[in-house]
Amino acid sequence: LNITGDLMPGGFDENGLDIADPNYIAGLVKANNKSKAKGYTYSHYSIKNKTNLNSFKFANKNGFTINTSNETYETADDSFKKGLPTTLTRPSNEKIPARSPAGNKLVICPQQTSNGKITCESCKLCEIPDRSEIVVFLAHSARKNKLNELIK
Repeated sequence: LNITGDLMPGGFDENGLDIADPNYIAGLVKANNKSKAKGYTYSHYSIKNKTNLNSFKFANKNGFTINTSNETYETADDSFKKGLPTTLTRPSNEKIPARSPAGNKLVICPQQTSNGKITCESCKLCEIPDRSEIVVFLAHSARKNKLNELIK
């Protein structure tokens, strides 16, 4: 599904931004629908690139959810404003407000706040393409401290 944690690359635009391969995304949508699965993924590809924005919107409208992955409130708000399912990664020790600077509702990943009672499989919030909130992931795992430094 993903190559090194993201969608298949498809080159660069005139501004040097990476493009997610639109044919690969269309193929994911087709395979997802044919199998009657409810697939979803995350992507760091910039939505400033129109090809990426249009490909993500196409996938989300046609049954395969692509969440934009963000590290700043500003880019998360921009993604959410464009109608895309949005995630935001923040340092593990950051107090997350109820709303983003633009007023969008923020929800910390339920798996991270349930003491093991909720799993990704039981939650499925990230597979909803038209959800009303930005899902926040707090840095976690063995690389948490390094990630905290990168996104503070």
